[in-house]
Amino acid sequence: MCKGLSAYILLFKTKESMNMKQTNLAAKKEITAALTKNLLDTIILQLLNEEDMHGYQIMTKIRKNYGINFGPSTIYPLLTLLEKKGQVQSAWDMKCERPRKVFKLTETGKSILAYSETALTSFCKNFAPSTNNVMMIAAHQ
Repeated sequence: MCKGLSAYILLFKTKESMNMKQTNLAAKKEITAALTKNLLDTIILQLLNEEDMHGYQIMTKIRKNYGINFGPSTIYPLLTLLEKKGQVQSAWDMKCERPRKVFKLTETGKSILAYSETALTSFCKNFAPSTNNVMMIAAHQ
């Protein structure tokens, strides 16, 4: 997983565990879902950076890694958009019992993923101090 993306998710999970008693479970799930939805294109690029995958494989990995279930009506249009942008490319794998469209990260996609990692790392660095200050102020009250 990308360092920036990992740091972003880790920061969220760390903050989430600190506030566990203050925030109810439904709100936490809602926040996790919103973050995952907003980072879905980056998450897909990151997964494809690890290995080439077909759509169902991507959906399964997202569900396993993030606990969010995105269906075909979300994943396939996004894969099509990423392909139009030149970030992924696809090819039919005819070796399987049933043909599958396999997606692969392009050089453009790798570049976008690297930038996303840098941007998320920067965000986490800027986000963490202000959050820590708020928690320190709250602890002194």
